[in-house]
Formats: sequence, C-alpha cells, structure tokens
Amino acid sequence: INTYYIISRIKQFFYQRKNPDSPWLCNGAVEVIEQLLKKNDLVLEFGAGKSTKWFAQRCSYVYSIEHDFNWFNKVCKNIAGLDNIKLIYAKINKEEPTTSDYLMVIDDIPVDKFSVILNDGRLRDLVFLASIDRLENGGIYILDNAERYFPNSFNLPESIGNSFQNM
Repeated sequence: INTYYIISRIKQFFYQRKNPDSPWLCNGAVEVIEQLLKKNDLVLEFGAGKSTKWFAQRCSYVYSIEHDFNWFNKVCKNIAGLDNIKLIYAKINKEEPTTSDYLMVIDDIPVDKFSVILNDGRLRDLVFLASIDRLENGGIYILDNAERYFPNSFNLPESIGNSFQNM
C-alpha cells in the first residue's frame, strides 16, 4: 500500500461523511456522472446499494441486479417507497459463472437499450460482455474498480498493476 492509496481512502471517508447518500464511487466520478444524467435516463445496475436509490432519485427507472440475498433484503428496505426501481435477485453459479442467472437475467428485462450501465457487482468482466450491447449510443458505462481488470501503475491492493500476465 502506498501513500497515494492511503490519502485517497482518507479523502473518500470524509467525502462519504459529508455526502452520506452519495454512491460509493470515486467522488470525482460521482460529480461528473451527476452532471451527465438526464431525468429520462434508464439505468441498468449490477451490484445494488446506495447507488440504486441515488440513480432512482435522478433518473426515470433503475433495474438493479444483486447476487447476495442478505444484501438484496437490506437494499429492499432502503428503497421502500420508490416506484421507479426494479430490484432483481439473481444467483451466481460458482462452478460455471458464465451460466449464472446473474448474467442471464438481463435477457428478461424489457428494455433494449440503457442510458447508463453501472458495473459494480460480481463477475465484472463477464457482466461487461453481457451488458455492453445494451448501452445506447452516447450512453454512460461505469466500470467501478477498473484497476482490478486493466494494467495500471496505481499499485493498489486489488490492482493487477503493470503486469499483463494477470489478465
């Protein structure tokens, strides 16, 4: 762990204290995303949480897919009363991830294209492949924690760093 990482985590902590309803994404990203959102946007989200309610308060409708049943129930309580969210529980097949309901449930959603896709749950590489064709032209695709999947020089705990061998 380097100094940059520690400072970033401290800044994120204070940002979250000041903005408790903000999604747990990089605060700079949240500010940019908020500027780009439109009231009629349709959102597809993998990995429910604070972002689910945050998007629902700013967009037309949110489809959110969650794999953890206990977390799913907590999010259900948090979004109670909002009628523009469809929260979907879908299991992950650990033996054959590519056959997971978590990936396949997207085919049951009655929307062809989404304005925004947030990839912030499990199987992010497979979710990307399953969802990218559902993004409308000019839409916003958010891959949270991309450092886990792309070579970089950040040297963060979950980062693959500069190595292409881990891809």
